[in-house]
Amino acid sequence: MLLAIVDLEANAVIPAHRHPHEQCGVVLKGELTFTIAGEVRTLHPGDPYVIPGDVEHTVTVGSEAAQVMDVFSPVREEYKY
Repeated sequence: MLLAIVDLEANAVIPAHRHPHEQCGVVLKGELTFTIAGEVRTLHPGDPYVIPGDVEHTVTVGSEAAQVMDVFSPVREEYKY
C-alpha cells in the first residue's frame, strides 16, 4: 500500500486513465469532480472516493487549488522515491 498527499492546481484536469492499482482517498481541500466508470460526482473536503483497479477515471479540479490523500494498493513503484 502507498499513501500520498497530492496538491492539485486550480482548474487542473487529470485526463482519463486507468491503472491496475486499487485507489481510494479523501478530499482534504477544494472541490473536485471525479468521473469513475462513467459516474460523475463532485466531492468536497471530507468526502471519500474509491476507484477499483483497471477502471477508467478522470478528475477536474474546481476554481481553487485542491489537496487529496490518495492510497494505492499495491504500491505504485513509479511513485516511490
